Amino acid sequence: MNENWYDIIGYEGLYQYSNIGLIRSTERIYIHRFGVKATLKSKIIKQHYINGYLLTTLTKGNKRKHICV
Repeated sequence: MNENWYDIIGYEGLYQYSNIGLIRSTERIYIHRFGVKATLKSKIIKQHYINGYLLTTLTKGNKRKHICV
């Protein structure tokens, strides 16, 4: 089975989901608080169960949002 990645609506360019249920952050360049450019590498986001629901946390700007997977 091939794993395909798709952008999450509202988080385009930040996070992607796969057809097998994984969520990852995308590789991107950002400016560190001291004005230095840094690279954030792509990685799989951890998921956890709360009350029987599989959840993960996504961040956009300075706001976090918990979403069901």
